[in-house]
Amino acid sequence: MRIIITLFIVLFFAPTDISAQRKLFKEYRSECARRFDIEIIKPKGFKTIGKMVPFRVNEGRSIGSFYRVALESENKDCLILYPFFIENRPRGIAKNMAYGEVMAALNLAPEEDDEMGPNLVNGKFVLSRRKKTSRNKETVKLDTAHYMRVIAEEDMENYFNADTVYVYDVPLLKPYKGIYKECIGINMVKEGHPFGMIKVLLVEGCDAKDKYMKQLFKSIRYSDSIPDYKARMKSKNYKKK
Repeated sequence: MRIIITLFIVLFFAPTDISAQRKLFKEYRSECARRFDIEIIKPKGFKTIGKMVPFRVNEGRSIGSFYRVALESENKDCLILYPFFIENRPRGIAKNMAYGEVMAALNLAPEEDDEMGPNLVNGKFVLSRRKKTSRNKETVKLDTAHYMRVIAEEDMENYFNADTVYVYDVPLLKPYKGIYKECIGINMVKEGHPFGMIKVLLVEGCDAKDKYMKQLFKSIRYSDSIPDYKARMKSKNYKKK
């Protein structure tokens, strides 16, 4: 009898759980379209498994963020953390966060009286360390081009329709949830719009990495129009939706 009751409970709640997952992504998609004129579709083969997910590339460093929804692939070899879109912040924040997370992932913690940041040396970005009390710079032997790719092409149709996209691929010091060892960070920027930060987490040796990345690039699209945030917030329709 107990087995029958347990089975009934599982069968009763399973559809509710699936329905809640679908509703979660639908609400996220609707909010992004309504507030920011950003279109989002769910990549084929992924399901929503959570919301408001905190993540840091290095648990020992403070840099990190909350992500609005988490999607998992059918094979459970990929986890995509979709962003909060951050309004009214300088464009440079997206770039600084990208380099900051690369430094954190590689465990490059500066000393207390050090300043670190990317600098252009011989046509390549490298990380440089400078004492706050000194004008001299000590160049760290790290070519960030090995980890960072900046996409700013004439036609950005295949890259969220953004202006600039920062893509950085780093290993995780500690596997996320015990299985995801590789992290791909994606920061996207478009003039007049909020910028977004995404994380793609992969198991080691994931064969579908390129496929998942292509799906992701096509799953978010900035509009060419600039959203009127104030008008939207004052609109009665905005509050009702």
